Amino acid sequence: MTKSEFLAVSARELDGYFDQIEQREHSSFLPAALVCSVIANVNRDPEQKPEPWHVEDFMPGAESDEENMRRFCEKVARGESFADDPEALNAMAGLKEEFKARFKIKSAGNA
Repeated sequence: MTKSEFLAVSARELDGYFDQIEQREHSSFLPAALVCSVIANVNRDPEQKPEPWHVEDFMPGAESDEENMRRFCEKVARGESFADDPEALNAMAGLKEEFKARFKIKSAGNA
C-alpha cells in the first residue's frame, strides 16, 4: 500500500485491514498449535487431567476457560445485559442446564 493509498483509506477500511492481518497471523499459528495439542494429549495422564487439551489451549493470546468464566462473571456482576449477544445467551443457558443437572434441580414445570 502506497502512502497516498493509505491516506485515502477510511477508518472503517483501515480497521478491517488490521482485522485481516490479525486473522492471518492468528491462523498461521494453527498448525503448530494442533501438533502441540496432539503431543500433549498423547502424553496426558487421564487421572491427573481428565479433560483433553484443545488446539485453542496452545494458541497465543487465547483466553483459557477460567479467564472466559471470570470475564463473564464480571459482566453479570456489573449487571450488563446479554440480550444482544446470542453467544452469551447460549452460554448462560448451557450453564443453567449444567447447574440443574449437577445439583439435580427440577424445573418449575417438572416439580
